[in-house]
This record gives sequence, C-alpha cells and structure tokens, in this order.
Amino acid sequence: MAKRTPSAQKRARQNVKRKARNRGVRTQVKGLRQVYLDALKKSPSGAAGAFKNFISAADKAATKGVIHPNKAARLKSRAARKLSQAGAKAS
Repeated sequence: MAKRTPSAQKRARQNVKRKARNRGVRTQVKGLRQVYLDALKKSPSGAAGAFKNFISAADKAATKGVIHPNKAARLKSRAARKLSQAGAKAS
C-alpha cells in the first residue's frame, strides 16, 4: 500500500483507476489494429474503413497520453504502408 500521508494514498487510488482506464484504451487500439489487418487479408479494397477506425483510435490514445505520440505515428505509418502495398497488389 501507499505511504501514510493522505495525499499519497489518494495518488495510489487514482493510479489504480487510471491504469485500468489506460489498459482499456490500449486494448482497444490493439483490437482495432487486428481487425484492420484481418480485413486487409480478406479484401484490400474493403479495408479502408477498418484503417480509418484504427488511425482514429491511435490518435486519440496518443492525445490522451496513453501511448507515446511517436508510437502512434509508427503504428499508423506501418498500417498505411501495408494498405498501399495491398492496393498496389490488388490493382
């Protein structure tokens, strides 16, 4: 448990809540990424919607401070590259 001071105890309680909330956001980003990759394998032309949802979730997570902005940029870049490569193959 936290230290004896009331402020340290409050910080510990806040950290538990924030950890749970951040974990949910991180899980959502990972899940949307997987949905996008699955959609890309099935039909590259139909993966644009899943791509848009994933990009939006990654941006929101970075804005909230759940993931680092550079990580969000890296994930988005890799996803966009896969989409363009799949589009080139499909065309």
